[in-house]
Amino acid sequence: MLGYCQVSPRYRTALRLALAATASLALLSPAAADPPQCDMSDSNRRTVVITKNDVPVADLEATFSLQGVLDKIIETTNPTDKPFLKPSAGERAALLQSMLRSLNKTSQRNADGDVEVTVDARPEGGIAPDQLLSGLKPVGLFNRLDLAPGNFENCGEHRIVYALQSNVPGRMTLIFEAKVKNPQPEQGPNGCLKIANFWKSLGNESDTGKILEGLRRFYFEGNLDADDKPDTDPVIHVENYGLSRG
Repeated sequence: MLGYCQVSPRYRTALRLALAATASLALLSPAAADPPQCDMSDSNRRTVVITKNDVPVADLEATFSLQGVLDKIIETTNPTDKPFLKPSAGERAALLQSMLRSLNKTSQRNADGDVEVTVDARPEGGIAPDQLLSGLKPVGLFNRLDLAPGNFENCGEHRIVYALQSNVPGRMTLIFEAKVKNPQPEQGPNGCLKIANFWKSLGNESDTGKILEGLRRFYFEGNLDADDKPDTDPVIHVENYGLSRG
């Protein structure tokens, strides 16, 4: 319960209404003077993050393979009235290549101030897309409901973190940060309650198969309770990454 954590008055109402279900939802004020003091036992920790220490590595990699996630993004890029993109090796490579090109930039423009600054190109920009596809493995799924805005127009971020498992020098991680829309925004924090309860249930679950299947349903289908009816958009959706369809 959130009683383990010190929270700011700013979010006390939201916590009481919707987020007292799980220790992962301590919506701390950015200006809070005191750091949170939380009981991070295994059960509480699993309401915040699931890693390869919680589920078999092979099962985690099979359920959240980079190929599967890219394919889902490509699928959701299609306008519902005229789908034109289908997952393929070419589309996956193109999506990864667009990311790699951004790593090769030597300057970036600050849109707010319209100022261009010099940056160092990243060495990872020279990695081939197929090397990323085979070498990046999922290492954790994160619940960042604490990033929900004050009006709860969304339910924070729900992330997948990949790490490069290869002989490439240095360390590379790739993080998919999906901002999940509140399925019932008119209810404010209560609209996020089902998502909060879903993560709480992972803390109480010891069956690793059920943990992974629950996460798969949420991330790929938007299904939070195994009733075959989506409760929200799937986490892995092009619009949740700040992009648009078509």
